[in-house]
Amino acid sequence: MIFRTEIALPTATHLLDYQQQVFTTGSCFAASMGHRLQLNKFSVTNTPFGTVYNPVSIHRQILDALGGQDLAEDDFFTHQGQWRNVQYHSSFNDLNRENVSDKIRHAWQIARQSLHHADWLIITFGTAFVYELKSNGRIVANCQKLPSAWFQKRLLTPTEIVASFDELITHLRRLRPQVNILVTLSPVRHVRDSLPLNQVSKSVVRYALHQILEKHTRVSYFPSYEIVLDDLRDYRFYESDLIHPNQPALDYIWEKFCDAYLTAETKATLGRWQSIAAELQHRAFDPDAKANKQRLEKLRQQLLHLRDVLPVENEIDEIAKQINS
Repeated sequence: MIFRTEIALPTATHLLDYQQQVFTTGSCFAASMGHRLQLNKFSVTNTPFGTVYNPVSIHRQILDALGGQDLAEDDFFTHQGQWRNVQYHSSFNDLNRENVSDKIRHAWQIARQSLHHADWLIITFGTAFVYELKSNGRIVANCQKLPSAWFQKRLLTPTEIVASFDELITHLRRLRPQVNILVTLSPVRHVRDSLPLNQVSKSVVRYALHQILEKHTRVSYFPSYEIVLDDLRDYRFYESDLIHPNQPALDYIWEKFCDAYLTAETKATLGRWQSIAAELQHRAFDPDAKANKQRLEKLRQQLLHLRDVLPVENEIDEIAKQINS
């Protein structure tokens, strides 16, 4: 008997390998997947703008980084002793306004340098709900805990999302004609909007992504949202908040991603690295024991065989120190 609807993913048309560079942006799920790629030795620039959920702001941050224009004066506010910019994450906040500007410009510089060489852009969208500043009608990325009376909440339309993406991809294709764009919908549920409205929001984004996929080449969709809701489909795959996917769920999503998007050679190299990484986490009861020194030397040799394809020099140096201590 079959007790679940497993999602079978075909091998993607364009595949990721260790020689390629990845740029991630968007929701906290994008940061989670980017961190997983980093842990497994992929070259990743992971969410340099911090967490952002709505498609228009995600696209705008990338365009701002590429465009070289300066920051808008009316996006800055001081509140509770800190300067904030409503187009960026609270991690950019500072007691000094100029420091906020410097942090944002530094993020632009990191993003610009990365996007000039990126082979993959991975974007995770979280919601179609946006907040607009009543003073100028502009969509913000982060309300920054400013008074709610300053904002108007509304739902983006699929047409707005597609138009915003079109503007982004036009600029990106001039810069990197062959860049692969992988779009995903975050499985994290936005319960503050209520569960019924969360479904409306996710549906709007998903429909917009469907239109984008039909319109553009070298853009693919990874069904992380459907994997959690339709494949795993159980609260045992959520954290205690019943909102965020837990570690087993993230592990399962990662396996699905690797199966669909990694080359065969990359999967083999990844397997070798993961075996070594597990051994690196081991802490010997007696670090000076002969058996442990032999184990470390074996690990060092395995790493030496990997260093032509993976950045493992730090691990090699650390093991050498342990062997010689």
